[in-house]
Amino acid sequence: MRSASLPPRAGPGAPRARVGARGLALVEVTAATAVVTVAVVGLLGAMSASHLQAQLATDTSIAADAARKQASVMASKSFRQIFALYNAPTSDDPGGAGTGFGPNFAVPGLKARPGDTDGLPGKIVFPAGGSSGDQVREDASGVADLGLPRDLDGDGNVDDKNKAASYVLLPAKIVIEWQGANGPGAYVLYVLFADRGGG
Repeated sequence: MRSASLPPRAGPGAPRARVGARGLALVEVTAATAVVTVAVVGLLGAMSASHLQAQLATDTSIAADAARKQASVMASKSFRQIFALYNAPTSDDPGGAGTGFGPNFAVPGLKARPGDTDGLPGKIVFPAGGSSGDQVREDASGVADLGLPRDLDGDGNVDDKNKAASYVLLPAKIVIEWQGANGPGAYVLYVLFADRGGG
């Protein structure tokens, strides 16, 4: 009968290969865990940034759609009444004080920025002037982005007179400012209403 031979026992001076292999494996596992952790954190960060970008794109799309719809609704009104219906003062509202729409409007799906006094993200801006803002002015200040100063009544001159009853061009901007998941957002649509003879 043969007896199975056992491997020789390592003596006190023999190298310990297995202990070193275990130690190296632990270092490798620790390094691999660190690399995987960094990769996962990076991936989560990228996914979070991607989600915020997608939300911003959605919010901007909502704002652009709302601005176009608001411009379309305004264009459907009598040209001569657009300014009076959508400006801030109520004294010139065509159906009597308080019957106009005013310059501010809600945008479903968007929340107004903190501190917005009316709580509505949409606002219409005209070349308005006068003490109460009920005048269409060719020289209105603070709205140079509307192309002012500009001849709005077609008389060939730019002056400081009220053109609310005589304008044939009415520039406006529809501004939507909101508070989104990743901070404040804004969208501006410039429009130019023109009298096509229908009043």
